[in-house]
Amino acid sequence: MEKQRGTSFDTMLLAVILLLAGSGLAMLFSASYPDAVNSGKPFTYFISRQAIMFCMGSIAAIFVAYIPLDWFKGCNKFFLLVVFILNLLPPLYGDVNGASRWIRAGGISLQPSEFYKIALVLYLASDFVRVESGHKKYYSTSVFTVVLIVIQIVWLQSDFSTTLFIVGLCGAMFFVSKFRFKMLILLGLALGLLFLLSILLEPYRLVRLTSHMGGNTDAAGSSYQILQAREALISGGIFGRGIGSGSYKMGTLPEAKSDFIFAIVGEELGFVGVFIILLLFGFLAFKGYYIAWNATDKYKSYVAFGFTTSIFFQMLVNTAVVAELIPTTGITMPFFSQGGTSMLVTMIMCGFLLNVSRGSDRGDYYE
Repeated sequence: MEKQRGTSFDTMLLAVILLLAGSGLAMLFSASYPDAVNSGKPFTYFISRQAIMFCMGSIAAIFVAYIPLDWFKGCNKFFLLVVFILNLLPPLYGDVNGASRWIRAGGISLQPSEFYKIALVLYLASDFVRVESGHKKYYSTSVFTVVLIVIQIVWLQSDFSTTLFIVGLCGAMFFVSKFRFKMLILLGLALGLLFLLSILLEPYRLVRLTSHMGGNTDAAGSSYQILQAREALISGGIFGRGIGSGSYKMGTLPEAKSDFIFAIVGEELGFVGVFIILLLFGFLAFKGYYIAWNATDKYKSYVAFGFTTSIFFQMLVNTAVVAELIPTTGITMPFFSQGGTSMLVTMIMCGFLLNVSRGSDRGDYYE
């Protein structure tokens, strides 16, 4: 009797990834060409840059999908150190709209804080397994300290949205692990204090919060963007106006190609299109968590859980903002929003999911 490791990917997972990526590129082209034309650039300016990052992400995903995960497990601290160093570089390139978040080289901009979503999942998964396998007696304060340092660095880049996202991602991984509950409470208290300081130090965040709690009634001021997004979302009706036929992207809705692209999806594809897109994300989450549940070891399980949660949680936050369920944030829509680094990181995460799917207990084993 002999078991051999499967070599094929989960074809359904691969199909839904390609469907989401293709749909996202199509919608980004529709939502971005007005901004490109208005700024004097070719109408394909934004979509061409996104397509390049998608191709780079796809190549990286293929490599990740075939490299044994044990190699990443052994190099997790090195990856975290590299990302840490990269996040020290943005101040050297100056501020953009009051924030230092980007590294620019050869006409390409990278937001290094995005790579923490990968490095932290690999680091936490490895540390959790070391404790559960008996190589560490208990969870040391080192994990707690690393997470706090990462959060502090991203926060100092004036990237409050990514800071909160990292908090949520780490919290989810702590919750499914055997992390000591007392440490989790301490982490929550520290992050609560950080959240309070962030609001007090940046008055516009308090304005956003109070505006949301007050029902977004300031149509000409702080509530303008979210109200326009809501109108765009519902204006598509059942079947939408058709791809390319939307009007809110022409200047009525700021950031239509990035943070609020989901509103353009609603306007141009309607309820049916929105439902199909959400269904695809739901299926991606189902496959990801199923792969995590059936992984052949705990490390692969934590990795699959972390990256599935990262993609799905990011989608939930973005759509919740457009639907006025939570205050406005800067979290982008995976596969859809303009942002080359986000696309690159999302595709790498998908590569890890495909890697784990090659060895999951789903029929790839035979006697």
